[in-house]
Amino acid sequence: MAKKNIKTLKKTDGKASILDYCPPTRKGKIKSLDDLFNDKLSVYATHNLETYKTEIMGMNMVDLQKEAIRISLFPVNNRNLLVERLIKKFEQTTNAILQKTPAPRLLKVGKKGAAVLSEGANKLV
Repeated sequence: MAKKNIKTLKKTDGKASILDYCPPTRKGKIKSLDDLFNDKLSVYATHNLETYKTEIMGMNMVDLQKEAIRISLFPVNNRNLLVERLIKKFEQTTNAILQKTPAPRLLKVGKKGAAVLSEGANKLV
């Protein structure tokens, strides 16, 4: 890495701008580190199953096999089997990403329990 001229450095921190290391086609488009490293949290552009199904139904066999390789599946020659595997992998991945914590269960408390709980609440106020 070549040394920078001291006059071109920022006066606030003395560091070169991150845009100095980017190709000219990407300058101004980088807003975060994910943009800089081209890192995506998900391998899919969507988390909607119907959108993904319509996307893969419009693909030819070569594109389906490329998609399978991209998401680490073995590309088989049977189109129906490949589409089923792609959908299954999509569901597994998106379910893992979108897995929500279960709602807390509300316990039924009797009169004695409510009285005990209200005593503690009254002391806090």
